[in-house]
Amino acid sequence: MMTRLLERTKIAPTFHKLPLPVRSKCRKFMPMLLLTLLLASFLTAWSQTLPSIIEPRATGMGGAMVALSATPAGVLYNPASLFDMSSMGSDMSYGRQTGTTTDRLLISYANPASEEGARVGTGLYVDGQFQPGPWKYYVPYIASLWSPLPRVAVGANVRIIHEIPRADSLNDKWSNAVDLGFLTAGENLNFGARVERAFGGTSVVPKTAQWGIAMKSDKGKMNVSYQWDGDLLNGIKYSYEASRLGAEYVLGNYGLIRGGYVWSNVHRISGGAAVGLIEGGSLLQIGFSFPTEGKAPTEWSLGLSYRL
Repeated sequence: MMTRLLERTKIAPTFHKLPLPVRSKCRKFMPMLLLTLLLASFLTAWSQTLPSIIEPRATGMGGAMVALSATPAGVLYNPASLFDMSSMGSDMSYGRQTGTTTDRLLISYANPASEEGARVGTGLYVDGQFQPGPWKYYVPYIASLWSPLPRVAVGANVRIIHEIPRADSLNDKWSNAVDLGFLTAGENLNFGARVERAFGGTSVVPKTAQWGIAMKSDKGKMNVSYQWDGDLLNGIKYSYEASRLGAEYVLGNYGLIRGGYVWSNVHRISGGAAVGLIEGGSLLQIGFSFPTEGKAPTEWSLGLSYRL
């Protein structure tokens, strides 16, 4: 069989010119070589997937975040949403999936007021801090925006990705990704869009695109958002991946509830709540998401937020 395969390749004449003992050794080590190549490709592919963020608001609203008014953590979903953020603050959250997957830790800060300084969002995202996988990821980021028109903003988020392998035989890696975002902020209607990894030299972050709309009531008590997700297909166009719908309702000054639904290859139902000072102060948040078919892991996240 090996001879027939070699005859179909360009290296067959050269191979047959080798001495018989050398050819025997080549045949002997060929399966080991193929296994090594397969293992290397597996490890490379594994290291090229940065797990998605799991934080309370996004989890509770089905991930429909691209057009919503920003929170410090929400800057990761659309850097331009800093434009529609009401106050300076910080978010801390911890998220998990059921099963043996890694945990997700996020610490973020944002200041949207240009009068007090540059509009900026920054933070650190860690995957695998307490429940590590084959690779641990440290991802510091910084985002800012430019507003060419009164209600229009364009933003950019720069992520520096540090991959640390658990295997001592592998080296750690550094890479980067730049996300671009767009937002039009109206009194009751927002439109937002984001291109993930618009620039950058890493394949750890997939190239995706999202666009969506968000509606809010006159007094800001209720938000409803829709989001379309697409994957870049063959480097040419974005193909449909998922649709997301989320809602958020404020219960007075000390709490709110959230809900959402995801249409994808696995449909998901999500929900969440927050208790604390809504307008300014500390806020304890929780979010969860589970599949309707029961074939995928359940996600949950706890978080603590502070607003000035």
